[in-house]
Amino acid sequence: MGFMDSRLIHLENGTPIRLRNPGIADARRILAYRKKEAHTHDFEVVTAEEIKDDEELQRKWLFSYIQEPNKLCLIAETLDPRNSEVVGMLDFYGHPWLRLAHHGTMGIGVALAWRGRGIGRALIQTMIDWTHRHPTIEKIYLGVWANNLRAQALYTSFGFIEESRRLAYFKLDHGHYVDEIVMALWVKDPLRLAYLRSS
Repeated sequence: MGFMDSRLIHLENGTPIRLRNPGIADARRILAYRKKEAHTHDFEVVTAEEIKDDEELQRKWLFSYIQEPNKLCLIAETLDPRNSEVVGMLDFYGHPWLRLAHHGTMGIGVALAWRGRGIGRALIQTMIDWTHRHPTIEKIYLGVWANNLRAQALYTSFGFIEESRRLAYFKLDHGHYVDEIVMALWVKDPLRLAYLRSS
């Protein structure tokens, strides 16, 4: 896993939130967060019913991230010593193949009660800071639901731009289709400019 020093942020009301890399011991809390999140998010790809209540499987997923230097996982958590709660999560998957190793794909989510308070922005900024120091990552990709305008506005504020669109990528229970917008951000500008000049 790409490691980042733990960061402490304060929300507008003064609430402290810690951002850090999770460990294997966080598997149970992350699983609880994912299952709860899937019930409250209109833009979750995996439904709550599809998330297996399997702590060992979650530990294996975390271990796969810990092993790979081109992957990053971050959690945002409250600081209540009696009941610290995971309230947000970001993962970045960098490719293992040499010709794709210059980019990767991120996913992010924030718990319903904590959305719109700056946690998502802090997670993304932390990831971008990590990519600036990473020896091979030059570009970040993400996929966003075409009807998730709030998320698109957040990504655009960081400089992400739409590169393509996958038509009818998501199919909802009632038969309604939603496109996926693929957005990207070059995090090492000289390399982006070299690519543009060679095109």
